[in-house]
Amino acid sequence: MRRVRSLAVPLVLAAVVLPGAPAGSSAAAVCESSLPINIDAGALETFALGLLQQSQTFRQQCQRLAAVIVLRVQVRLVPSRSGSRAETTIRRFDTGALRADIQLSFGEDYAELLAHEFEHVLEQVDRVSLVKQVETGQAWLTERGAYETARAIQTGARARHESELSAAEAVEANGRAVPRQRHPFQ
Repeated sequence: MRRVRSLAVPLVLAAVVLPGAPAGSSAAAVCESSLPINIDAGALETFALGLLQQSQTFRQQCQRLAAVIVLRVQVRLVPSRSGSRAETTIRRFDTGALRADIQLSFGEDYAELLAHEFEHVLEQVDRVSLVKQVETGQAWLTERGAYETARAIQTGARARHESELSAAEAVEANGRAVPRQRHPFQ
């Protein structure tokens, strides 16, 4: 029985991950105008596609995540969360597969939060020891018992800044006033 199970997992992963990528495609090419097959942005897909164009930081994160074939990222909007604007739950399986479930509060700063939460996923891809990060002051535990890292905060802020600059440059080139930022459902 064990032999069958260990053979079935790689076959299932190959069937799910490989067919969605065009032959000869690379993570860089996918993240230019589309999200990779291992990222399901749900209702935020259109926003994420725009952010790929506006933020080099977010595009680089997308490329790194696309290259991890044993990773599945799912992004969902949820009603306002008490105590946090976003949360990512990451599960690591014995097979080496990673599953990241990202929940973003509805109506928040999606540019910052998507990049911030993607960075938490990349920390796990990089096998960052959050316990050691706490010891060095680069991470801490929140009141809810979740880890927060300086790396994710800085990355989220950088992506938001790049997105805002891109929007301002587009408006300036068009000769109109900068529009106020909105979430994708207003």
